[in-house]
Amino acid sequence: MTKKTKALKPYLETIEKDCSGLTKKELLETILNIAKNVPQAKREEFLEQLDNVETPSQETITQAIRDLRAEVEERMVSIENGRYYEEYDEAYFEEAPECMSKEQKQKLEVLFQQTEALFLSNQLQIAKAAYDELFEFELEYLSLDIDLRETRARYFRCIYEISTPKQRVENLLAVIAANKSIQISKSIFDGKYPFFQDILDAHSGYLPDFDKFLPKWEKALAKIDAQRAILLRLEAVQFKKGISGVAKLAQSKQEPLYYLFWIEKLIEKNAWAEIISVTQKALKVLPHSDYRAIIADSLILAGKNQEDLPRVLKGKQEKFFSHPDDNTLLDWINEAELQENRTDALKQASNFLYKKRELSTLYIKVSLMAGEIDKAFVRVSKVKAYGWTNEQNSAGIVFAAILIALLPRKQQATELHKAILEYYSRSYSTENSLVTQIIQGIRRRQWPASQRKLWQEWAENIGKQRIEHIVSNKYRKAYGRAAEILGALGEYFILTDKADYGISIIVEYRDVQFKRYNAFRKQVDSVVKNSTVLRDKGIGY
Repeated sequence: MTKKTKALKPYLETIEKDCSGLTKKELLETILNIAKNVPQAKREEFLEQLDNVETPSQETITQAIRDLRAEVEERMVSIENGRYYEEYDEAYFEEAPECMSKEQKQKLEVLFQQTEALFLSNQLQIAKAAYDELFEFELEYLSLDIDLRETRARYFRCIYEISTPKQRVENLLAVIAANKSIQISKSIFDGKYPFFQDILDAHSGYLPDFDKFLPKWEKALAKIDAQRAILLRLEAVQFKKGISGVAKLAQSKQEPLYYLFWIEKLIEKNAWAEIISVTQKALKVLPHSDYRAIIADSLILAGKNQEDLPRVLKGKQEKFFSHPDDNTLLDWINEAELQENRTDALKQASNFLYKKRELSTLYIKVSLMAGEIDKAFVRVSKVKAYGWTNEQNSAGIVFAAILIALLPRKQQATELHKAILEYYSRSYSTENSLVTQIIQGIRRRQWPASQRKLWQEWAENIGKQRIEHIVSNKYRKAYGRAAEILGALGEYFILTDKADYGISIIVEYRDVQFKRYNAFRKQVDSVVKNSTVLRDKGIGY
């Protein structure tokens, strides 16, 4: 997200405040100091800005915009019918040319600057006519050096000020995109379309009859069933009744966007204690969703600012419930571990995921993090040896986890075992990572011999089946994965005092069963060479 720029009105008010106490001499010195810092390439442009340039007439600027649009349309036609390419060597074009040339874009930017000058000099009728023409261009798809949101705010202010009181609501609804859905990045107020506060800040001075306009504006927005209309309506309520009006409406509606608006306005005031109260109310009544996850984020933020660790933990828990994935799970469990609440958190996560079959892989990861290999094993015990790279197939995760879990207590997981667990869990074994949490969980518990025997036999059988499936079907791109599984089995048996058997498995697959598969043999040799457990066992590579 680009850094938010300061709107014109507060920008000018800040400058006026800073300069109002300066003498003429001090003001001149200030301008000269600014001029000294202007880059050499920008000096002519700076001097032009100091000149009192005459603004164009309506006829002049609208004709210039129409002429440019005709140029662009002619260029597009020539591209479509091929005439454009006749002027150049065909090999020159690596990509299709843009609909506007660089020079045309520069012309368009100058026309926006001239229209802005008309707006700032209060020639709103002319500015509005120019903006009407300028917004005929498909600005969303052009890379221009203009702030599209601020430009729209100026255009909308022109419409407001030159419309009659009876026409204002209808005229603004026609352009303000109230029917649009929204995409939240960091704030519900992000985006290329302005809110009414942007319109207020687009120019110095107050909007005429704003108090009379607001009730009609809010009433019209209430009839529109769209996300942006909801936010615009809440903004109008805030203008009329303050944050208490927003709070009343949010609590009556009990919908995510109403709470999000309320919370963001409280964040602007750093009202952390109130945010904690509001977010907890919202989390109790709202269904799980991405919007609810954003509300949980606000609880985390408020908890951190208040140094309220239980609220931070609660926020991370609710964020996981709202948007369950590896990242939100790990964030919650790591926080729970810091607050000595890991066991309870994993139990809550397991209970939440148990019946959600579409989240079976996440349930298996939670089970392994909790050391409950038996629960994870039940989910994969009848799974086939193929399709391990599918996100819904967790056999590869459990295969690696079992080999690690059944190693002797003093023996740490090998790099090869961790690599397989990383690959199939789509994580990396860094500090506080998912893989680290899984290894921590599965290494904490001891299991009866009968259970260990069952899991070992399953891991060996499905590992061998996977190797045979990949190599016999000549899935060459997966030979490396098959070789890693073979190496992992060999390492496991060597480290559990069955070295001869572990070596024999590798030799059987490499030198007997698949001796004619040279590409696979090379992958096996590479695994042996890079394994501290295998390379000194006389296997050869």
